[in-house]
Order: sequence, then structure tokens, then C-alpha cells
Amino acid sequence: HHPQLLFQLQAWECPVQMVCKELKSVDRDVTPWLTVTIHCPIYNTFKWHRRDKQSVLARKYLEDLMYKHSVNFVLSGHLHAYMRTEPVYKGKLDKKGPIHIILGNGGRQANTPYYNKDPEEWIAV
Repeated sequence: HHPQLLFQLQAWECPVQMVCKELKSVDRDVTPWLTVTIHCPIYNTFKWHRRDKQSVLARKYLEDLMYKHSVNFVLSGHLHAYMRTEPVYKGKLDKKGPIHIILGNGGRQANTPYYNKDPEEWIAV
């Protein structure tokens, strides 16, 4: 293993195991709506922070897990903006995928520029 990759795997191993354990323990008859909260967004239509390391790693290590356990919503912040996706998985529309919502627009001017002129197919708002 490359030392950097090994560090990334070790750094994410415990949190991923913890998230997996928590998601497995949810009784969907009692808790029909499952929400995950993370700081940096996995999906982002804005110009800034598209390739932040923590977002890239969260997508790499958590996206499959959230899909497997039918997470309904993924709430994040970090960006000073609002964005909501359609259900998405692996960058494509997927009715079984979670809806991702960036809620970083409170308390500060929300004027983060968009990355593309036209939004990605998975953007709702």
C-alpha cells in the first residue's frame, strides 16, 4: 500500500465501522426516515469545495453504505449556500438513493458561485 492510501484507510476504518453498526441497528418500522448528517457535502454543484478531501473520502467510504441501508436524507453544511438533490447514487439519478441537502446558508451571505452554467441532472434546487 502507498503510505497516504494506508493512512486514509486507517483513518476512515473506525468511523465507517461505527456508521455501519448504527445504520444496521435502525428498526425501520420504528424509524421510517433515516437521516445522516455530515459536515462537508458529498454532492455539490458549486464552484468551490468540489474536490475537498473530506468530501471525496466521504463519497468513497460512505456512499455505498448509505445506499445499502436506504438512507433517505444526507444533510451537510460547509458551503455558504443551499442545495438539494433528487435521489442520487454514484452521480446518477436513482430512486433508491438519498436526497442530499446542503444547509450552509444560515447566518452568512449565501453567494457561492455555481460550477456549471447548467445544473447537473441530479440537482433539484
